[in-house]
Amino acid sequence: MPISRSARKWWRKATRPSRIVLHGQRVRVASPHIGPTTRRALLRGRYERHKVRQLRNRVEPNDVVLDVGGGIGLTALYAASMVGAENVLCIEADPRAAALAEANFAANGQDIELLRAAAVPRGDPAAVDFHLNEELGRSSLTPKAGDVETVSVPTVDVAPLLRGRGVSVLNVAVEGSERDLLGAIDDFADVRILLLSVHEQVVGYERTNRLLARLFDAGFALDLPDSRGRHIALARYRFS
Repeated sequence: MPISRSARKWWRKATRPSRIVLHGQRVRVASPHIGPTTRRALLRGRYERHKVRQLRNRVEPNDVVLDVGGGIGLTALYAASMVGAENVLCIEADPRAAALAEANFAANGQDIELLRAAAVPRGDPAAVDFHLNEELGRSSLTPKAGDVETVSVPTVDVAPLLRGRGVSVLNVAVEGSERDLLGAIDDFADVRILLLSVHEQVVGYERTNRLLARLFDAGFALDLPDSRGRHIALARYRFS
């Protein structure tokens, strides 16, 4: 007999497992670096649910996916289940999250390439200060409440990856750095789908609106059915 969703949630809360299966992927939940908010979202099945829905609805079998700010690797894993690990590249700056992502990739038998770096415009400077938060999903280049440590991490320029890897789906969740990162990209090459988490509470509404206007000028259109709250889906349609 199939186990109901509510029963799975109860079991996870009662047993406090070290790993769970979420969105079809095995992920580790027992780690001193996973804060209570993130752990609660994992155990309740809410972690990355909007991103997973967007990927499920928009990714096609021949896509190449670049996951910027991949966290513990769940979205990269889900994308790999659709297009193959060889067609997914994950970037994560937080060394704690990157270690968990690598463990989750191995647990699922997926050889996904992971770059331990912060995505910055034009890859300049070569290293930046990155602020580690008590909640993995809130670590960023911008200091905020709940930060526990600041570390130096290498950087990577996303623009050459878009061209060189033939990226067609770009997923960006960089906790407030999206305006600087995406605003500096002059050529989105073959990207047809952009999944973007906006953080207007960090960068302000004006800068967020300017970013969206910049993306509209680049040929992207708002995909309303797959956009929800701060999780925005944009599509670039090409007509012959």
